[in-house]
Amino acid sequence: MLFASSAARTAALASPSQGMRSYLTDSNSAWQYYEAYNSSTNPGGAATAGWYPAEGTVLFAGKRSNTSLSITTATYTVISFNTFSCSGSTSNTDTIQINSATTPSTFTVRKAGWYSISYDALNSGWSSVAGTIRSAMVNTNSTTGTTNRFLFTEIGVDPALAASATGTYYLAADDVVRMFQYQNSGVSATNNNTNLSIIYLRPASV
Repeated sequence: MLFASSAARTAALASPSQGMRSYLTDSNSAWQYYEAYNSSTNPGGAATAGWYPAEGTVLFAGKRSNTSLSITTATYTVISFNTFSCSGSTSNTDTIQINSATTPSTFTVRKAGWYSISYDALNSGWSSVAGTIRSAMVNTNSTTGTTNRFLFTEIGVDPALAASATGTYYLAADDVVRMFQYQNSGVSATNNNTNLSIIYLRPASV
């Protein structure tokens, strides 16, 4: 079913049922309706009945290919993405909210559920090969790189290597996700090959 917006969908479907799917043209995103979880009658439901992104929807896919962002030596730096696609917006209340329409660096979760998060940062993209450590990480609800992190990769400076990781995680509504990078070359350096993706899997059921 095709709708111009979530408001148009609500007006047309007063009583949706589990399994219904819709597509919203204003955010170019697919949705599925879940009724409330019940251990005996509807164990496949959601903790809260409602429309959720269709399973497997890529909510954010970003790349930093802009070498103007400096990673200070021995400091975890939040990554902003100058090339990206996002099914949310700077004001989205359903899928994911980004903090900037041009170079987003924070991603606010709007639907509690299970998400797959992946990143990679190629060593060959660094402007400096000095030092001994290159690392990347993702955390929630903190501007400090070592706090609340749930993905973390630390490697040497071999240009054939990449700091990369993928995991499946439960994220609560309003969790804020950030990606960080770290290097210890002794000087500020840049990396022009950093990627992040956030994929929706399914709503929380309990």
